[in-house]
Amino acid sequence: MATAKWGNGSVFEYLCTEMVAYAVRTAGAHPEVGSPVQRLDAMGFSVGEKIVERITREKSRFHNNAELLKFITKEFWTATFRKEAEFSPSGAHWVITDSSLLKHMSFMPDAPVATPPVALSTSTLPSSTPTTSSAITPGSPSSANTRTSMLTLHTAFFCGVIKGALSNLGVMCSVAADATSLPTCKFTIKTHSL
Repeated sequence: MATAKWGNGSVFEYLCTEMVAYAVRTAGAHPEVGSPVQRLDAMGFSVGEKIVERITREKSRFHNNAELLKFITKEFWTATFRKEAEFSPSGAHWVITDSSLLKHMSFMPDAPVATPPVALSTSTLPSSTPTTSSAITPGSPSSANTRTSMLTLHTAFFCGVIKGALSNLGVMCSVAADATSLPTCKFTIKTHSL
């Protein structure tokens, strides 16, 4: 019997798709818990905290940013996604690039979905209730907005995972995702304190 691989197989892709669908589907029933983007970000934050807690139990504290970033892109990313990510400093920001994180998005059809705020940054999300799109023609401006909304929803969880992991390591930050070159996703991390 064949087993599905978590980090690069369809199980992971289906899980991401179902998390997004659940957050969108239940948004109207529980508006007090925020928009679908905020819910996915919060779920990711919790997951990131727990993963770091588990894999750093027997590690000593990190002495500098280089050690911390090496840990995030190598050990943490491997434990979470079964592969390593690339790191590149970008001035006052950190940029983590995963070349295949969103490969399931590259073949996702343009379809009507609940539309959250379109900003890809999860650091300053408005708490507005999403609205449902009407019929959308592929290639139309509405179709592009829907695709952007789907990318926002799918990256919100991953932004939360990174924020939760870094928070557990004592780094408060905001994370913005750039998924304009699918399946590559770049996460820009702006730290608030180190």
